[in-house]
Amino acid sequence: MKMEERKKEAGIWLENNGSYGFCDGERTWILGRENVPAVEGLFPERTGDEKQLYGSGETAVMALAYGRDNGATLTRTVEFRPETGSFTVLDEKVAADDGRTITETLYSPYPICVEEGSVRIDADGAQAEVIVRNQENLRVERQESQDDKTAGYFLKWELPKGRAYTCCQVEVKQ
Repeated sequence: MKMEERKKEAGIWLENNGSYGFCDGERTWILGRENVPAVEGLFPERTGDEKQLYGSGETAVMALAYGRDNGATLTRTVEFRPETGSFTVLDEKVAADDGRTITETLYSPYPICVEEGSVRIDADGAQAEVIVRNQENLRVERQESQDDKTAGYFLKWELPKGRAYTCCQVEVKQ
């Protein structure tokens, strides 16, 4: 499904590598690129088909494998709630050495602000609240581009050592 088609309907979609995107029917808040956990800088292998979630309470579960030599596997569960304009992404370790760094990323074309522990996305007067559970080293990185078509903001965080999961919830504020 092309980006233009996704913008017409509120929903969340999963790319075939586990990355996700989110649109509220007006704006594409989260672009479906690079929103996938990296284990020691490695991204998961492609898993197959894309998935779209548009209905109330729809859930998708996807296994993220990082290659035979790496041995790391995560399970990504995504739930979309159109009645509240929100979604949740839960990543759980299935197999990963506790010594490895797992870095999560959320990419938006709109500015992401972190202030006093709260995170929000500001989109031309509209806002979305972001809540990240079980995280450390929460930060925002700006991606520059010469043509401004690929410029955007990355919200990044690490899964704390000894923890089994991290969870990110995004809700558009009306």
